[in-house]
Amino acid sequence: NLTAVWLAINSMFLILIFINTNKNIKKLLCLLLFINNIYIILLTNSRNCLIAMLFYAFCVIYFNIKKSSPTQKTIFLILLIPIIFSFLYLKVLPAIEKSNVLSFLISDGKSLASRQEIWTYYINLFKSRGLSAYFFGIYGLIIDNTGMGNVVNSGLDIILSYGIPTFVFTIILLFNTVCSVLRSNVNSCFTCSIIGFLAIYITGIGENIMFSGGMGVFIFCCLILFVDKRGVCDNDCYDI
Repeated sequence: NLTAVWLAINSMFLILIFINTNKNIKKLLCLLLFINNIYIILLTNSRNCLIAMLFYAFCVIYFNIKKSSPTQKTIFLILLIPIIFSFLYLKVLPAIEKSNVLSFLISDGKSLASRQEIWTYYINLFKSRGLSAYFFGIYGLIIDNTGMGNVVNSGLDIILSYGIPTFVFTIILLFNTVCSVLRSNVNSCFTCSIIGFLAIYITGIGENIMFSGGMGVFIFCCLILFVDKRGVCDNDCYDI
């Protein structure tokens, strides 16, 4: 999954370069590398990254055609997708499995219920710790003193590990940061960067690489924290 995430991020930058460069040789190189990345992502069977790439491709095309950027309501809703998805997943999964509607997402060794057992176990453990868990979480119990615990959902992981107040603070912080970047300068470069960040954030429906492990640092630095707010964003930045 981490390999697929790295390739997905790399592919998003390739799309960004392809759209903005005027050099045909660069366009061809980006296209070939993009096709290679998608092929390897398919080999990893990472459904989360496949969803993220489809989201990114759709949004980049849509907002470039509309010459606009995501609204604040859209951004807020996207930030809640992982936690909303986890609860809907647990509620409607039995019916979905019976109908085979999402059978195309099933791969060797990975059923649609691959996350259900993990989430149910940690949620029940969270509830058993009483009121204090809702405020401070159960991080110590999740890692089990080994550092190996993983809730594999970004929203659930923050709530269960650190409590509801920390989750609310995180959503507010991310929302204000993304909106601040969009307010500073709305053009195709900034919009694509924000969409890329949100696309990787969406992988949180079935992974937690953004808030757990070194990969999170890479994502934040590349797609949010280093975005130039002065409005300097032209074709020269793609010559790096």
